[in-house]
Amino acid sequence: MNYQLYNLQLTNEEVLESTGSMISIFESLMDTNVAKDDIIDVGSQAPNFKLKNTEGDITTLKELPEGKKLLVFSSQNCPHCKDFYPKLGQFAKANKNVSIIIIQANASLSDIKQFSETSKYNFKILQANSDVFYDYNISATPTSILLDTNNAVLNSGVVGSYEQIEQLFF
Repeated sequence: MNYQLYNLQLTNEEVLESTGSMISIFESLMDTNVAKDDIIDVGSQAPNFKLKNTEGDITTLKELPEGKKLLVFSSQNCPHCKDFYPKLGQFAKANKNVSIIIIQANASLSDIKQFSETSKYNFKILQANSDVFYDYNISATPTSILLDTNNAVLNSGVVGSYEQIEQLFF
């Protein structure tokens, strides 16, 4: 069978050969993406950020409550994130000594305000910008970063279950 691609006539073998080359290119690009262990270095100081809260006011990392913090990088369009919020809510109820901060991408201020008002969770929600995802090397959502009381990174990872959240603490 022959295929036509941009005025090129290709045979099955040529299509398979081209596809193999494209897969190799894709795999090499994937190798350059941030791996779980490369999200942000454990022990490093978490980069400060300036993000808008649900009221439109700027919030910085240094202004967040003292104590341990779990930064959860999410996206409004991410189905895994939506599935993760109830598990995160359970964790928050059981661990009141940890502040949960959602940093949500692809969301307007009205989106994060509506989520805050309609959800039953007690999360602080901030509107993400591209800088914060870059500074923290976030390439997938939901990604969580556990910070100590001095905002040093204790652990990080792409998480989706209650058990995975607990693993960040041990």
